[in-house]
Order: sequence, then structure tokens, then C-alpha cells
Amino acid sequence: AVRNVMRLFDRIRDFEKQQKISELMGMLESKRRELDLLRAGARPEELDRMKRVVATKRIELQNTRRNQEQQAQLAHTLERKRSELQLDEQTLARTRQLVDGGLAPRADLEKADTAVAVRQKEISETESAIRVINETSGRESDLKEQELAEAESALRLMQAGTRPEQIRQVEAEVARLEAEVKNLDQELVKTEIRAPIDGVVSTPFV
Repeated sequence: AVRNVMRLFDRIRDFEKQQKISELMGMLESKRRELDLLRAGARPEELDRMKRVVATKRIELQNTRRNQEQQAQLAHTLERKRSELQLDEQTLARTRQLVDGGLAPRADLEKADTAVAVRQKEISETESAIRVINETSGRESDLKEQELAEAESALRLMQAGTRPEQIRQVEAEVARLEAEVKNLDQELVKTEIRAPIDGVVSTPFV
């Protein structure tokens, strides 16, 4: 292969440095955009979006608190049904005695027995519902409170504007990345082999 060269005789490939420069340039562009945003401050639409996030988190927290209220109602219902079960069991015992003594029809016994079974099923279902709420309500409430606090904090920061130390921090990161890119560029220049005159270079085909 024959290729024209103008003073630059050849360049030793340093793919590792070139890849590093590419990565640093991506990071540098990202930090430059971040710095521009910090200097410009929060836009009105960003404030509106964060306000909507805060409102949503408040509603979600209210919903978890409603679950806790439902849990209290179910606990009250459970106590009532347990009391009713005791009365049903007492009725069943008296009815069995009457039936055994021939003083009441067997249909009354079947009716009392069914009432006990129904009440036991209601208690089991109520206990299951309470367990489900217990498993999710506490964790969910804590999570929603944390999410709301974080959203409110972010909104306050946006409303207060960017602090000078934030801008200085990102400026320092931009300067550091620019210096790293410059140093690597200088190292890549050292891989260039230059000829004293113009000419052509022939390399064998492989």
C-alpha cells in the first residue's frame, strides 16, 4: 500500500488513550451542560413538574394512611365478630341439649351449627385482611413519607436557586476533565513520527 504523507511520517496507535479521551469528552460535555443549567437556574416548567411530584407524593401518603384507618376498622370488626362467635357457640350448645332432650327439632341444631361455621369463616377472612395490611402498610407508609420529604427538599432547593458552592464544584470538575483531555492529547502527539521532508511511504500487503 502506498500513502501520501506531509511531514507526518506515521502515528503509533494508542487505542487505550484514544478510548480514554472519548470517555472523558462524553463526561466533559455532560458536566458542561450541568454547569449551564446551574448557572441558568431552574426553569418554570421544572418547578411546575416538581410541584406536581410533591402533590402526587402527598396523595400517595394519604392513601397509605387510609389503609391504616382501614386496619383499625378491621380490628374493631374482628373483635365484634369474635364476641358474636361466642354467643353463636353458646346458642349451639343450648340447642344441642334441647335437641338431645327431644325439646327442639334437629333443624334448629343444623341452623345453629351453620351460624357458628359462617361466623368462623368471617373471622378467618377478617384476620387475613388484617395480615395483608400489616405486611404492606407500615413499610409503604415509611417509604412514602421518605419520598415526600425528598421531593419537598428538592422543591425547596429549586425555589431557593442554585447555591454558589454548587456552581464552583461543577466548574472545578469541568476544569479537571479539560486538563485530563489536554494531557492525553499531548501524550498522543508524542506518538507521531514526523519526517524531515514530504514523500510517500510504501508498506507491504499482508
